[in-house]
Amino acid sequence: MTDGGSGIQVPVLGLEWSSWHAAIVAPQWLYAVVEAGPGNGVFVTYSSATTNNFERRYPNNQVWQVAPRTTSVSQDLEAGRWVGRQVGKPYNNDFAGDIRRTDKFYCSQLVWAAYYYSCGFDLDLTRYNTFGTWRIHPKEIYDADTALIYRKK
Repeated sequence: MTDGGSGIQVPVLGLEWSSWHAAIVAPQWLYAVVEAGPGNGVFVTYSSATTNNFERRYPNNQVWQVAPRTTSVSQDLEAGRWVGRQVGKPYNNDFAGDIRRTDKFYCSQLVWAAYYYSCGFDLDLTRYNTFGTWRIHPKEIYDADTALIYRKK
């Protein structure tokens, strides 16, 4: 699930125009994606060498794989390792809360935090920030000028 040189892929799933999901590859496990979801909190799902986990789970939806343009391979790997250490934490259903918290996560908050806390890279476009509270939507990861979309299926 890495691209062979530019680091970790951040799969972003568009279920429909207003519903998105984000997850991140965790390099400490083979073909592993870490994501956050209601009922599961932060958890690991697995793919195979030939089957992408998101494509298998959501065959009728668009799946994009994106990566930050300006991070190094080592920064991408560290973001993946950081996210792997969050497995088991609870789900954050407070979408109006501050994304800087690290005790619980929603999907795009988890991807944002992995890069922000491991290498200082901020994926937040500030589109959804209000009243001084930081928030991030999965579409911000897809839309970011710093994101390189290198696979759409």
